Amino acid sequence: MMIWVSSLFGLAFGVFLGLVIPWQIPLAYGKYSVVLILAVADAVLSGIQAYKREDFSLSRFGGGFFALAGLGLFLVLFGERLGVDFFPGVVVVFCLRLFWRVPLR
Repeated sequence: MMIWVSSLFGLAFGVFLGLVIPWQIPLAYGKYSVVLILAVADAVLSGIQAYKREDFSLSRFGGGFFALAGLGLFLVLFGERLGVDFFPGVVVVFCLRLFWRVPLR
């Protein structure tokens, strides 16, 4: 029960900070922020899934998030340096992973 209360408190605090602090992401970093937001959503859904299976490990959760976010950011940056746009492919893969994590029942 305590984990849900602290999670909701953290969510409310984050929303409050987002509304109070007038901070904007520069347009040049738009692709990178989308990749990070999708990586966070994927990590949260996989953490919830692992928690339901009683197989949650904080080190695996953090390691999976940083590995996935790092790989996605690297592919987008590497594609920009090569002149090839890997961004749509990275977004499609993240979205497929998100849909695999959400149960349809």
